[in-house]
Order: sequence, then structure tokens, then C-alpha cells
Amino acid sequence: MKKMIVISLILMLLSVQFAFAEPCDEIINELGIQEGQQFSKIVPYKNERFNIYVGDVQGHLVLEDRVVLAIGCNHTQEPTYIVHIKDSDTIKEIKNAESPMDVFDDKLKTGDVTIEGVTVTKKIKGFFTKLGIKIGSWFS
Repeated sequence: MKKMIVISLILMLLSVQFAFAEPCDEIINELGIQEGQQFSKIVPYKNERFNIYVGDVQGHLVLEDRVVLAIGCNHTQEPTYIVHIKDSDTIKEIKNAESPMDVFDDKLKTGDVTIEGVTVTKKIKGFFTKLGIKIGSWFS
């Protein structure tokens, strides 16, 4: 009896993981980010570990020397930032906007996108990143 309960719990957890994998994969495709991709020096993140939530879907992104080391549909250990995005439509709005920087800045203001540093140092860096986005939106 106990063995059947354990097996049922494992199957339930696996089905939950697979239920979230499809939307997560769609979001990764929408973002257009791939392992091995090099980020521009304009992006203020060099060596970071992000846990990302888009609605109820979770994922992670790991950067090393501005190169995407890993991207996937689960959490990463010891994240440096936690990112919340309202939904996949928010990503599409930013990506398809005539001025993505303006829309991204608006989404930060409304709380549709949040970037939270885990440590004090990362919180300070996050503040300056948001300030940079705000200033960048003035010129875009």
C-alpha cells in the first residue's frame, strides 16, 4: 500500500512537471534565448543566476561571462536575481513594440515585470539597471 502511494506521488509530480514544461518551452522560444548565446556588453549582467516566473510558469537562466550557460524549465540553485513577468503576453508586447525599451520601462513601473536582487549588492545593481532602462527609454 505504501509503495503504491509513493509511486502515485512520483507520477503526480512528474505530470505536474510535464504540464509546466510545454508552456515554459513556448516562453523560452518567445524570448529567443539559447544556450551558448552571447549577450551584448550593453546588458548589465555578466555572471548571474536568474529564477524567472512568467505567470505560473517557472524557469531559470544562468549567465557566465555574458554567455547563456543554461536555460530551462526549473529553478537554479542560489539565484542572484528573481524575475517576475505577469504573463507571456507581456513578453510579446515588449518584444514586438516599436520601442521595446519604452514598453519595458512601462512594465517595470506598473509591476508587470519585476527584477529583484537576492543580496544587497544585487539589489543595488538592480536599482541602477532600472535607472539605466529609464534613461535608455528617453532616447529610444
